[in-house]
Amino acid sequence: MDDPFDNLIYAETDKNKLLLHESKPILGDGAYLDQFSVDEENYTTFKIGKREKFVIGDYKEHTNYISSCLD
Repeated sequence: MDDPFDNLIYAETDKNKLLLHESKPILGDGAYLDQFSVDEENYTTFKIGKREKFVIGDYKEHTNYISSCLD
């Protein structure tokens, strides 16, 4: 896909290794979070299959918000 927004929307989360915004880690594999000077208390870790992932903020709040938008 040529549109970066379409790429992001249709991306498979388990295949994303690292997503940054203004040099700040937003989502990615757990091993990458250690490479940044961030307060890890601001992140939630979870697993997809056997891979540990992180996301900034509260994972459940994000998924609930997305679900409410799709209803």
